[in-house]
Amino acid sequence: MKKTVSALLVLALISTPFWLASCNKSSKEKAKEKTKKSAQIAVPVTVLKAREQDVDIQYKSVGSLRSQEEPTVRSEIAGHVQQILVHEGQQVEQGQTLLVLSKEAETVALNQAQAKLLQAKALYKQREKALERSTTLANKGIVSQSKHDQAVANMKVAESNLHVANSALYNAQYRLAKTDVLSPIDGYVQKTIVSVGDVVSPGTQLVKLINHQKLKAHLPFSEDNASRLKVGQKVVLHSSANKQQQVEATVSSVSPAVNPANRSIDIVVNIDKNQHKWRVGSSIQASVFATKIFKAVVIPEQSLIVRPQGLVVFTVEKNHAKLQPVTVGYEANGYVAITKGLKAGDVVVVDGAHYLGNKSLVKIKEDKQ
Repeated sequence: MKKTVSALLVLALISTPFWLASCNKSSKEKAKEKTKKSAQIAVPVTVLKAREQDVDIQYKSVGSLRSQEEPTVRSEIAGHVQQILVHEGQQVEQGQTLLVLSKEAETVALNQAQAKLLQAKALYKQREKALERSTTLANKGIVSQSKHDQAVANMKVAESNLHVANSALYNAQYRLAKTDVLSPIDGYVQKTIVSVGDVVSPGTQLVKLINHQKLKAHLPFSEDNASRLKVGQKVVLHSSANKQQQVEATVSSVSPAVNPANRSIDIVVNIDKNQHKWRVGSSIQASVFATKIFKAVVIPEQSLIVRPQGLVVFTVEKNHAKLQPVTVGYEANGYVAITKGLKAGDVVVVDGAHYLGNKSLVKIKEDKQ
């Protein structure tokens, strides 16, 4: 009896691994079949045929807006601040008084200049009459030539003194006028730097102004494009916040040197009328159009997918997706020019590409062409 039970136990132990292996194998096969079935589910996509067409070469960049006119108004005379007539954010016109400096010292200087001018005029008239008498007497031989020469010299000194007095009066009037600090541009007050009572000297910063109507876009480009960027090329600018707000302009200047900080070439595009009320400091997107036009295979931007191997698209052959690495040349109006990886007539996935892998089964729900 004991021998029989022992034999049965040995038999059970021997057969158990084979039974477990059989169960494991069955489970793996079921999982594999399930994965295979799920892989066969077709992904709905839209497609179009890549086509060859003429393409304007465009260079894209994201830059920033600055003002063409952003002066810092400085004092031209010494004095102290009596009045500040504007505040930050206020719109001002060219010639408008921004602040007033003390006038006492300049008024005294003006009065002194006026008095000296009167003295110079009186002396001039006196020397003029003396010269006339000396000339008459010299012609009659009554006075010596040396005395006549002295009268001529005195007249020249009086004439010179009159010019000096006139210049001093002009300078005093100019300095008194500079006690009223005027705006050099139409624009806005960006910052008032001084306060009432501050003592200022020539060169002291008083007010910062900015003109929002006249802007300039600073756009960095790769140094590889330096030889292709030219003054006068067409540029289309649009706000990063609203792509519908566009301005067409031309390249105003191209930097002659590479920026050592980012190895870029900067170009400037002047915007003489800020019709969309863009703000200084805002980011701006730009497309610079080169003069050269060439033929290229183009596809929609949304067909491009970023994968570990780089930019790819999916083409469709016999209802299966094929992953195709591509090289992009230029972008324009929602389309990209492909310089390598596609040919005209290839069927390219437009919508649904993000859900595909290589050899995925696809179902074309709409042909966009």
